Amino acid sequence: MAPSRDSEPDGRNRPDAQAMQRRYFDALVDVFAAEPPPDVAARLSRIVELAQLAAGMRVLDVGSGAGALLPFVLAHSPSRVVACD
Repeated sequence: MAPSRDSEPDGRNRPDAQAMQRRYFDALVDVFAAEPPPDVAARLSRIVELAQLAAGMRVLDVGSGAGALLPFVLAHSPSRVVACD
């Protein structure tokens, strides 16, 4: 029997899978919102520095994960940031 339109190939219901993901990441929000340790912040800052961003540039962050680079990118006043993981 083929899965219904509301089911994943493994038979899980989409809303149930989404609810599970939401609960998982909601429980980890403090981890994602935490400031990086100073040595990590220095490396992230260096990565963005090497990109030579200027105010008004558009930025594409591919593989953005939890968005650790975003505060460092935003400090350069880009006109737009698109981040995808």
